[in-house]
This record gives sequence, C-alpha cells and structure tokens, in this order.
Amino acid sequence: MAQNNGPVKVIVMEDTVGEAISCQKEFSNLGFDTQFSSANKETFEWLLHVVQPDAVFADYEIFKNSGCKLNKKRNPNLLCSAATLFEESIEEAQKAGFEIVLTKPVDYAYAAILLRHRLGLPGCIKPSQAEVVAMLIEQLNLKSYTIGSEYLRVALNILLKTPEKLQGVHKLLYPEVGRICKANPAAVAKGLERLAKSIFEEGKFGTAFSSAPSNTEFLNYILVKAEKYLCN
Repeated sequence: MAQNNGPVKVIVMEDTVGEAISCQKEFSNLGFDTQFSSANKETFEWLLHVVQPDAVFADYEIFKNSGCKLNKKRNPNLLCSAATLFEESIEEAQKAGFEIVLTKPVDYAYAAILLRHRLGLPGCIKPSQAEVVAMLIEQLNLKSYTIGSEYLRVALNILLKTPEKLQGVHKLLYPEVGRICKANPAAVAKGLERLAKSIFEEGKFGTAFSSAPSNTEFLNYILVKAEKYLCN
C-alpha cells in the first residue's frame, strides 16, 4: 500500500525528456506523485533510496541498457515497465523484477487501475472484463484490422464467461459472435484466421508459435492472458 496512505509514488524512466514529462503529467493527472530519473545507474539508485517509490515505470530497453538493477529485498515495491509485446521481452522484463509489462502507447488510466489494485489501495477495484479485453487488443495494435479485432473482442468477452465454447468454435462460438456482429459464422472464422495470420507475420506472438496459429490456438493464447489479468 502507498506509504503513510499518501499519494502513490512513481519513479519514471523514459528514453527522452519529452516522453518522461508526458508520462509524469499523465500519472500526476491520475493522482500519483511522480519523479523523473535519467538513464543513469547512480541517479536511479539514489532516487530509489530517497523517494522509496511504490512503483517504477520504465522503458525496459532504456532501463536494461542503463545497467540499473532492481533489488527486491531492498525495494519490495510494485514495479511497472513499458515494453513491446514479444514474449521474449515480457519474460526478460519479468525476470529483471518488473511485475506488470505494458506496451506502448500506454493506456495510463488502465495502468493506474492495475497499479492501485496491486497496491491494495482502499476503494480500488479490479479492472473489468471489458477493460482487460480492450487493453489486450490495444496491445496488439490492430488498427488496420478493424473487423477482425471486433470479432476478437466479442469472442473474448464470450469466452471469459463461457470458456467451454472454445471447444466448439464452429457450432457454439462463431454463430454467437456472428449474431452480435451481424455477420455469418464463416465470415467470423475467416476474419479471425486472417487476424491471427497477420499478427504472426508481424512477429507479435514472439516465440509462442512456430507457424500461424489456428483460431482455437489464437483465441486460447489471448484468453489465457486475459484470465491472468483478471485473476491478479
């Protein structure tokens, strides 16, 4: 919980002063007390000691290249990193001590929800199912695939309530998505297939798949991520 029940303290490390100021402004508008750290090991460690933050928000590549380290025993506070959505990057950041990994452009309002929940602040609520689904789709940056991303959004919301429908996508899931999106089941299946293939070709699955995943594999991959957020 935030120290002495005061504002949540966040140290920000970004790759440019402009991004750091923008990040500070976003967090400040959400009620957080933010401090900027340059990508300098001595400066960062001094701030950790002086500020004793509740969270560290860093561009992971900048953090990694700076040589900074996180000592969980000395500084057991919540840590947060902005990184790309490659599995290797996420795993690497988590091994370095970062508990939450968000992709750019960061949804700061959503980051604040996660942060407050993980800190156990009074009155904070867990992110809703719809918020989690929207965030995961935003992370995949599907702006060029409007129809496919809408099928995915609807499908995930259905599966989070009735996961057994993943075992019968043709008879159970696609028809329901189609009714909601006013599309026939074949169009839903094709839209999701094209979406999964495009995401795979852009490398956004990292090493999770050696070839473009089937719709069932694709949906299960995103579903597992959503369930982790909702269970935290």
